Amino acid sequence: APISVIKMLLKIYPQAARAKSDDGYLPLMCHLLMHTESPSEDIVEVLLDTFPGAAAVVDENNQLPIHAACKATGVSENIFTMLLRAYPKGAYVCDAEGLYPVDYAAKNKDAATRKLALASLIANDPEEIRGQRRHPLLRHPHAPFRDEHSLRHRQGHRAHHHEPRA
Repeated sequence: APISVIKMLLKIYPQAARAKSDDGYLPLMCHLLMHTESPSEDIVEVLLDTFPGAAAVVDENNQLPIHAACKATGVSENIFTMLLRAYPKGAYVCDAEGLYPVDYAAKNKDAATRKLALASLIANDPEEIRGQRRHPLLRHPHAPFRDEHSLRHRQGHRAHHHEPRA
């Protein structure tokens, strides 16, 4: 449907952005799954403006719209920005297969989308996670968090015990 029709529908009936399809998908996820080549910025924007929470709704595979965007081709930087602004923690959600959005982005066959997705995911820095180094690119998801002080202490401790004695 043309964007003008979608905007008119959502203006008259904003609950449509929250209505799940027979398959259990919200319109945002439907759009991203059905338009795996060049999803529309305008449609993503109007759906998120109407229901920002759609970015945080998982499907039966525990995938978010950011997962779908990272798998699609021809995705604009604005789509990644809108999805991550609506739900910054989405970058850190693994699906039922144990994969993060960054995993799908890294495997994307479209080089331009792959670069935009990876750059957007790396730049994403939600306040709740900042400083914890929890990004999948920076550490294994099951590895215990080590702050900088603990790391320096361990390295110093090792260095102290491995020094040759005089």
